Amino acid sequence: TITMVSGHTFVIVGVLPRDFEFAPADSPLWIPLRADGELASRRNLRWLNVVGRVKAGTVAAQARAEMKQINSRLAEAYPKDNGSVVVVMAPLREVIVGQVRPLLLALLGAVAFVLLIACANVGGLMLARSAGRRREFAIRAALGAGRRKLLRQLLVESLLLSGVGGALGLAWAQAGVEVLVRAIPATRLQSMPYLTSARLDPAVLVFLAVASVATAVLVGLIPALQGSRTNPHAELKEESRTAAGTRKGARWRDRPVAA
Repeated sequence: TITMVSGHTFVIVGVLPRDFEFAPADSPLWIPLRADGELASRRNLRWLNVVGRVKAGTVAAQARAEMKQINSRLAEAYPKDNGSVVVVMAPLREVIVGQVRPLLLALLGAVAFVLLIACANVGGLMLARSAGRRREFAIRAALGAGRRKLLRQLLVESLLLSGVGGALGLAWAQAGVEVLVRAIPATRLQSMPYLTSARLDPAVLVFLAVASVATAVLVGLIPALQGSRTNPHAELKEESRTAAGTRKGARWRDRPVAA
């Protein structure tokens, strides 16, 4: 199909999909660069950024070597304008988000340390809570519950606690992404419209599931092992006053564990 744009004839070679987000948001039409007049003769213009696709079957190292040869020939032919020019090739993804990667890795490391601190605190609270439930475990053991069953019960409770925390974290993450997207300046979106498509992808959900399970095991394993080691005869001989005081203290320990 041939069309006229500003008095020039162009051949339409393709139509981009509506959701294509690479060009600036206000550029619905791409046309070839017309190198006329001074633009075609000057060799010291350095304002044009070029994005290319490597030919199928060609590795990046091979493409860089070929570009280096071309650059060397240009430097020999035009030493004044091309003698000090160096061609740099980098993946487009690295050019766009490469500077953000170290910041995100540092942030991820900080979050991991905070998670470990939280696991240590909650683990200590659950350890104290399981100590306050010795009488309950003794009664269950006296009624026929084996150690494996008690251990499974405590791990399920830990997994439930971690799952609720993970669900709340997912909700906060979704809300946080929406807030960050809305905070992007309009001038930035003109050149980087794809930022509006930032979202929680399936990899985040998989990481969240693995982290929740790992946290549940990390937090609940030691308390579960200690709670499942109970002597029903010794525990049931304790005075009722001590048991009542333990239950009262356990109720206060339950609140920070839930928090």
